[in-house]
Amino acid sequence: MREPAENTANPKQIKAGKRRDRKAADLYLNAVRELMRSPAARLVFSEWIDRAAIYRPALGNESRGQLAYDAGRRAYGLELMQDLEGADRKLFDLLLHERRERLARSAEADEADRIAAASEDGS
Repeated sequence: MREPAENTANPKQIKAGKRRDRKAADLYLNAVRELMRSPAARLVFSEWIDRAAIYRPALGNESRGQLAYDAGRRAYGLELMQDLEGADRKLFDLLLHERRERLARSAEADEADRIAAASEDGS
């Protein structure tokens, strides 16, 4: 925990605080970058983005509480995406590419299941 400032108007303390904040941000982004090198971590981050419902439209027939809850999830998901992109743009692009491929494979598998079910019903 950070010690309370003696004098918040002291330029030396302000500079030192900014340096501490930059070091903490760099440490965080370096850790995120290291995680993003792992395919398993990219899958987890992708799942978290999906769970944040960023790509799901907000519906007007929900309660105010549910709309506020969903908006909070989206805001956090967007913040996560910003952090992932800020850590390494190329790895973030790879994450999005892998996500699109997984979604396409899932849609193809769903279609194959529907076709199989329809042919079983028609036999």
